[in-house]
Amino acid sequence: MAVGVAFLVPLVFWPGVQSPFSSAKEWLLAAWVVAGFAIGAWTGPTRRKPIPRTGLWAAAIWITALALSAGLGDESSLPELLRNLVPCAGFLLLLWISPKPHRVVFALVLSGSMVALVALLQFIGLDPFLLLNLTGSLQGNSRIRFFSTLGNPNFVAAFLTAILPLTVCCSLPEIRTPAKISVYVPIAGALLQAGAIFATGSRAPILGLVASGTWLILRRSRSWMRFAWAALALCALLLLFSPARPLDKTIAGRFHIWNIIRNHITEIPVAGFGPGAFEIRYAQWETASLSTNPTGADPSFAGLQDHAHNDYLEVLVDHGFLGLSAFMVVLTLLLLPLFRPIRVSGLVDGIMASVIALLAVALVDFPLHRLTERYLFWSLLALLCISSESTGAPGGWFTEFFKKPHLKRRSL
Repeated sequence: MAVGVAFLVPLVFWPGVQSPFSSAKEWLLAAWVVAGFAIGAWTGPTRRKPIPRTGLWAAAIWITALALSAGLGDESSLPELLRNLVPCAGFLLLLWISPKPHRVVFALVLSGSMVALVALLQFIGLDPFLLLNLTGSLQGNSRIRFFSTLGNPNFVAAFLTAILPLTVCCSLPEIRTPAKISVYVPIAGALLQAGAIFATGSRAPILGLVASGTWLILRRSRSWMRFAWAALALCALLLLFSPARPLDKTIAGRFHIWNIIRNHITEIPVAGFGPGAFEIRYAQWETASLSTNPTGADPSFAGLQDHAHNDYLEVLVDHGFLGLSAFMVVLTLLLLPLFRPIRVSGLVDGIMASVIALLAVALVDFPLHRLTERYLFWSLLALLCISSESTGAPGGWFTEFFKKPHLKRRSL
């Protein structure tokens, strides 16, 4: 079931509802979490390993921050709180049932390749969704119509940027040989995904590709050097030929949003205004800013914004300094050990590169506030924890630290 859900979440949609792509994903993920815990409890613990303590602490810290934000915030949204809790619950579920990481990775890679294929079909004018009367927005330029199964070209680009390192990872002999797949399968998937990223014209993947490529270069693995060079080539193509609005205008628009938030940081409570509060607060802040200083900003950037286009700033507004600190602690617990000069498997390197790509894209976009990428993020963290525990390398550092003799109580 875990493998099937990993394949289906990016692909499912529900024609005829107000949000045909996001609604189906929300219901599928919620059903999976409830059913997974129920079946796991019913079958008993005989075939399960204990949940790694690192993962338990990480989930507990984040859920506590969410609970404080929702309980103390003035503008908390219950649906948004659930959208935060369900992927985190999925993280705990994956740790509990401990599936084979490479199987889930293969499912994500296959799903990402199908998302890329649909986007490329839309790019060449063979949109399969026209048969279901599902079309992209008629506003903006033509690239808005390359939405695949995620609803927006920027969403497609961010998702595929995180999947691409996993796809390249599947071409490594140590992963590909046990699975008995040809090397041409992940190569074909990588080409589809790179082509779809270019077709969307989104420039946010540039940060993700550079960050993940840099990480893999620092790992000093020859197998990853090809990915690094290919990522740099794709970044150059996006910079030179992207059909999106001019880069300077895009940057100016981002800074307009961030400056308004910056001017009101001191007003943010310690636990934030509550899950989903950003849209309401930003509208108030921008209105006040434009009324007091109407000539201080380009009016073309004024308007409703449902996201900050920077996940870290949005976490700060919604969950406060406490929530942002909790998020950083979670990342420290689960990712920091891998920055040590230790030898790990190519699978761990690939998963880590995908997580870094998502975190980098989150600087200029909001992938961690969209269900598909949020599910991907927490699933990758779970797979990273499972893979690390199974190799005995970095994932158990937290447990090992508390087993050291200097922390044990001495008898008098």
